[in-house]
Amino acid sequence: MSTKVKDEDILAKEIVEYDFRKTKDVSHDKVVSLQVIFDAFSQKVATSLSAKLSATVQTRVLTVTQSPYANFVKTIQIPTLIGIIDISPLKGLALIEISPNLIFNFIDRLLGGKGEIVSLTRGLTEIELEVVENIITDLAKGLKTAWANVIELNPVLKKVESNPQFAQITSPKETVIIGTVEVKAGETTGNMTLCIPLLVIEPIISKFTGEGESSLPGGAQQPVSSEDTIKMRKVVENVSIPLIVELGRTEVTMHDILELKEGDVVRLNNKVEDVLIMYADEIPKFKCRPGIVGMRMAVQITQRI
Repeated sequence: MSTKVKDEDILAKEIVEYDFRKTKDVSHDKVVSLQVIFDAFSQKVATSLSAKLSATVQTRVLTVTQSPYANFVKTIQIPTLIGIIDISPLKGLALIEISPNLIFNFIDRLLGGKGEIVSLTRGLTEIELEVVENIITDLAKGLKTAWANVIELNPVLKKVESNPQFAQITSPKETVIIGTVEVKAGETTGNMTLCIPLLVIEPIISKFTGEGESSLPGGAQQPVSSEDTIKMRKVVENVSIPLIVELGRTEVTMHDILELKEGDVVRLNNKVEDVLIMYADEIPKFKCRPGIVGMRMAVQITQRI
């Protein structure tokens, strides 16, 4: 009898309360670190689509957030196009959701059109579905490139869905990382969303940020090793950033814009001898002056801002 009481006391000390309704979250620092990965994915998407559509496609990451999967699904408009991606060797699935206006723009271009929106409500024909599968397969390869310096992924498209209710890549209460990318193809603008369950990429996050189990509740933060710092630097160095040199600005009335025609001259506010501003990803970084190198226009950097 005394032995039984003693065992119960030991068990009582080992039992810890756990709230199954509480979701696991990733720290803010890790979300910031993942921004680099999503930026790399965004740039790869722009390169891939530009080559495939023979048109200029611009992309930029709007947000990188986290939420329970059920909450994310509620934000998806129906109809939509969703690609379910197997991201082996990781044990789980990822999701790429593309706005219908983008998809129909892509389809129209690939079938010989100019990128016009065909319809936002009807379903896809068999030919269109095959085109979409080919597009998403190419986009999935962007994951391989984005994570190349952290882990070698082998993304494979498993299926395409139009209803998010049939795209259950994880349980409703599990936390997912959501990266929203704005895509501009000609006159069409829409969003592309990459969704990955936290449970699936947790080992990679720890490796990427140089932390041990700190993303788990109660985990302790570990110092970043020199090896992880080098890996992070390689990822950052491979991210493409657009450089834009602003020649000048001016203000005109809407009437003047409507009256503009070929051959008209618009006078800018700055003078010919004024310095120009170079923007790196829309942030002013350098002062420079214009010139030419060979047969190309060029600028010479004169000062860092």
